[in-house]
Parts: sequence; structure tokens; C-alpha cells
Amino acid sequence: MARISELYQRSHDIDWFSKVGDIYVHAMSFGGLLPDAINDWDLLRSVFRKAYRIAPSVQNSFVYNNSYINTRLSDQYKELRADNEEQQEMIKNRYLHHFKEMAYRGFCSFDRDLLDENMYHLIVRPESPMKEWDIKLLTAEWPSMELVKAEDDNIIGFRIIREKNKN
Repeated sequence: MARISELYQRSHDIDWFSKVGDIYVHAMSFGGLLPDAINDWDLLRSVFRKAYRIAPSVQNSFVYNNSYINTRLSDQYKELRADNEEQQEMIKNRYLHHFKEMAYRGFCSFDRDLLDENMYHLIVRPESPMKEWDIKLLTAEWPSMELVKAEDDNIIGFRIIREKNKN
């Protein structure tokens, strides 16, 4: 197992995949530590390639977590002086591009919280997420995670559960 160094993890936005409950997750690490169960270059590359081989579903419509997205991007809007809707829409579309790409493939797509590296927020999900993925993990199990739901029972995030002696 070729582990990814903490220095590399802290300085890169790494795509990773998992399953929590009955949903398949695509997540962007945004400089946070990966769950230990998937901290393996070979495993991540293999799963990433398999994710990209899933045919995109153009029939799917999407559900966006607009309140989080707007909060997440508000500092960028200010910093770039994006005062009008057109400028803000360009920034938002650039941010959403990769997340939507994964949602087209059936994943619920998440981004890491800016302050809590164990918390991930839903960015976009297909209205009908994939139910099965023909992926077999040879040397690892899915990371331990719990879903975070809103009062209406919609998924709005997940939290990584790390062992007590881990970060």
C-alpha cells in the first residue's frame, strides 16, 4: 500500500470515493486528511478511473445545496469584486464543474468543510443517485462515516468517524 503523505494531503484537493449508508459518495478533500481506509495511491487511482468509466446520465436532474454553495463562495465573490449576478454565476459554475461531472455519473458529490476536516457538505446530487456500483475494494474497506441530514430528512453532508488514536 503506497500511502499518501500528510504534506501532500494538506496541499492538494484530492478526489476520493466511498459509500455511506446507501449512497455512493464523491468527495473533494480540500487539503484535509483522507480517511485512513482509503489512503492508498493505487486504490484511489483505480477507483477514480472506474468512476470516470461510468457513463454519464444526461436524463438525471440535480439537487443543489444552494445555501452552502452560496456561503462557501461568498468570500470569493467579495475578493473578486463580483458584484453582479453574471460574475457570481461564472464563479459558481467554475466551482460546480467537477462536482456536477461526478453527479452526472450518479454520485452524491461533497466538498470538505473549510474549518472541520472531518465534515463534508453536499454540493450536488443527482435526483436519482446510483444504487449499485460494480467496485470491489481489495485491501481496504469503506471509511467509517455518518450521514448528516436536514430536518426534512434530506442529506446535507457526512462526517468521517476516525479512530480515537487517529487525527
